[in-house]
Amino acid sequence: MLTEKMQRAACLLFKDDLTDEHIAEECGISRKTLGLWKKKPEFSEALEGMSAKQRERAYSSLECSAELAANTLIELVQNGNDQVRLKASLELLRITRADTAPASQKERSSDSQDIETFFGRLLEAAKQ
Repeated sequence: MLTEKMQRAACLLFKDDLTDEHIAEECGISRKTLGLWKKKPEFSEALEGMSAKQRERAYSSLECSAELAANTLIELVQNGNDQVRLKASLELLRITRADTAPASQKERSSDSQDIETFFGRLLEAAKQ
């Protein structure tokens, strides 16, 4: 079981900008004590548990952001000017193709260039 100070130290360890010295000072302990705590299995387990929770929160946040970004691209395809719609369409195609991409990077690159060339010509024709 972790003490209150140990729990506080574990939480502070996840802040990238804090040194061990600063964490020890915040918790009212020495750097040496913090070092000893880091070696304790129960402290390490608490850190790993916190890390797993943070990863879950980060993935959840990324999923929300990805959905928002996709919706923004779709909105741009539907409502932007020709150039904006073209770029948004290309990005949507690139993202979609990444999920069902051919085996080799070379094929992907070639296919992407073909699509960009096609849409570029289409845009030029529309301007005339």
